[in-house]
Amino acid sequence: MTDLEWVLDVSGFVHRVKPENKGFEVSEIAPALDLDPKVGGFSVKCIPAFWKTRELFTGLAGIIHLGPAVSSWWGFCSGDRVAHPPYTRLYEYPKMVLATSDSMVVAYRPFKGVRVQQAHLCYDSVSLLVDTRITSPYKRKVKLALVCGILEQDLIGNITFVPASRCRLRDGAIATSFSRFGREVYFSWAPSIRPSSGTLIESPRDVSRIFRGDRPRSRYDRNLGVLLFELDLDPGIETSIVYSCVASDAEQKSRRRSRELAKTNFDEAFAYHLRRSLGAFINVPRFTHRDEDLTRLYYLIWQRLRASYQGGAGRIPYPYVRAASGPWGIDALALWDSAFIAQTLCLKDFDLAEKQIKSLLEQQFEDGFIPHGNLPHACSCITQPPILAWACWEIYKYSGDKPFLYYAYPKLVKHLRWIERNRDRGDGLLGWATPDESGLDNSPVFDGATDAHVDLNVEVASSYEHLSRIAERLGLTREARKWKALSHEWNRRVQRFWDEGEGFYYPLSGTDFVRVKTVTGLFPLLSGAPKREQAERLVSHLRSPKEFWTAYPVPSVAIDEETFLKPSRSTDGFSTIYWRGPTWIPTNAMVIEGLRRYGFLETARDLAMKSIMMVKEASRYGCLLWENFDPLTAKPSGLIPYGRSDETAWTAYVAKLMLEVLVGLEPMDAPTDSSLRLRVSAHPSGCLEGLRIGRWLVSVSVESEVPRISVSRSRPVTSPAGCIEILNKTDGEFAFTLRLDSRRLGIARITGVETREDYGIDEGKTELYLKALRGEAIKVLFETEEAQRPWAQRPWSGTFKQFIEGYYK
Repeated sequence: MTDLEWVLDVSGFVHRVKPENKGFEVSEIAPALDLDPKVGGFSVKCIPAFWKTRELFTGLAGIIHLGPAVSSWWGFCSGDRVAHPPYTRLYEYPKMVLATSDSMVVAYRPFKGVRVQQAHLCYDSVSLLVDTRITSPYKRKVKLALVCGILEQDLIGNITFVPASRCRLRDGAIATSFSRFGREVYFSWAPSIRPSSGTLIESPRDVSRIFRGDRPRSRYDRNLGVLLFELDLDPGIETSIVYSCVASDAEQKSRRRSRELAKTNFDEAFAYHLRRSLGAFINVPRFTHRDEDLTRLYYLIWQRLRASYQGGAGRIPYPYVRAASGPWGIDALALWDSAFIAQTLCLKDFDLAEKQIKSLLEQQFEDGFIPHGNLPHACSCITQPPILAWACWEIYKYSGDKPFLYYAYPKLVKHLRWIERNRDRGDGLLGWATPDESGLDNSPVFDGATDAHVDLNVEVASSYEHLSRIAERLGLTREARKWKALSHEWNRRVQRFWDEGEGFYYPLSGTDFVRVKTVTGLFPLLSGAPKREQAERLVSHLRSPKEFWTAYPVPSVAIDEETFLKPSRSTDGFSTIYWRGPTWIPTNAMVIEGLRRYGFLETARDLAMKSIMMVKEASRYGCLLWENFDPLTAKPSGLIPYGRSDETAWTAYVAKLMLEVLVGLEPMDAPTDSSLRLRVSAHPSGCLEGLRIGRWLVSVSVESEVPRISVSRSRPVTSPAGCIEILNKTDGEFAFTLRLDSRRLGIARITGVETREDYGIDEGKTELYLKALRGEAIKVLFETEEAQRPWAQRPWSGTFKQFIEGYYK
């Protein structure tokens, strides 16, 4: 273990036990992701597959949806000092933060001169191993208390204890059990060395009493079990305690197995799981940046996505990434969250991205309704923003998979039709049935009697535009025209929200404007509703430091509004600033798309870059992808008064922004076996290797003075001819390399290069090198053939000739 890079240094958290301090905070390990060594200074945490049956146990503490969690943690005592090192010190009260992996390593100092390195490993689906190694530079006595028991939590993670669960002490081990879903589950904790003594206590605060010899009260004396260890630390000598936790359907079986497992060679087991973890990341495009923190953030994003991965179960037929790792998000497949999650997943795995959407569309009711929240055995009764058509089109631009569009298209149409029928207020404008349905739960736009909402009408207009593109690609020309006309009609209706005096879009209450500036007033840019002059006025609001252009924009409410960072009671009963000021990645993503549509590319790049840096700064707090952020400091909003921020998977969308801004590359259209169209939208500052776009592999290198884009094939070329187009939207140059498989490369026509001498084919190779003009497009029409005759002597293939003539019509 000494050769590993410790991924989380939890130092400075030592505190004296006070009545107002619970003495500990908890984090979780949960199902099936390993530590990726590429993440350097960032942490990854995790959970065993056994949790999928809702009987979770973990090594630090646990969290279980609609039920208790089996937990364990260390307490330390040296002299008169007592410490229970927390792992997420973010809230006033102890909270559970889900963080998933097969393994987690933490390092902390409970006291000055005492260093603890603690590794947690999900050995298998029902077994957990924890290796704790303690060192000190000088001789001292230390007491350790291994505290084990069963906890419960409320909707926001506050901890209570389960009086009904009973811990038992036998032969230096702790056993407990509880009944779930008609079955009794038994847990046993066993250490690798014999404890000095054991006791049963009432609550975490009573852990400090056992160090001082106080007797806890006996009424609840079976809530928690404690094993006490007294260690004599020698200078520089490492002391190791390995303990295991095993779940079983029989107490004797769990106790026997936990004792056997505690004797396992931990280093060998950990190394095996570490090697196995690499398979989960094999298709992730490799990204590096001169700012090492950005490189780490990129890999952290993929770890957190993998950490939220769920197998299909019950009503959900395919694997998916759950929406959130907070207590309320366990197992949940959420509607508009999935639109952003899937767009990120397609950078790595087309199939998983499509299954994220398919899993959701399979929840559709016969009338077209799609629930906003879906569990394996239940669903909600409200819907959410209809933006799945946008997600499907973006996935298709990377995969080129038409069968996926054929599957999704009729379901997308049914959902939009359902929205139109069931959310019309009677005059052609749409309004949300409940605040939660909007996804903007306690936004100030819902403080009054708002009955027509800008965001919903914009989302319908945008979705019809994407449906038109999908229909056209599927050859449904008549339907494509119909959806295009409907998109224009909805954009015309969106203009009813425009306040000419203030140059902003406001929701309506009847015919009156509800004049509160929120991020949804910028959404019309997404669908193309504003005229050019209106778009410019919106951007002036966005770029105003007195309104939306904070250090980390875009705040959900403008900073000059009275409601900015002022709490209100949300539908779950808690007073919070949730959607009343904090910045969110999904809303930023929609604004960025709108800015690009109108050609405000510099503002779009600035906003994307600020979004990336915001997530990077916030990830320092627990190494998680936080849900929302303080627009002034980038801290998770849970760190500011009345804030609330769990971890949500849609924040991973910043990985897509990183490729678009730091690498500057994105597809212009869906790839085919014979064509690829790319756009370079920003001068690259990072390197990318192995980005899959259809059957093409694209890499970007900035190691030389002129950035180079390399295109190759992931599979053999089956088409006799093809075309590659790369549009350079920057004012700089880049080099281009085309490398095909073993066939010879014949070039029919090239545009966008300075002279014909600027390109050439290496003798005997199938590689083409070009240097692009500034602000122009490279277009390469190529032919692949086995013959090695000079180009002038080759007969024109009918297919190839038709291809060229058709392309230039």
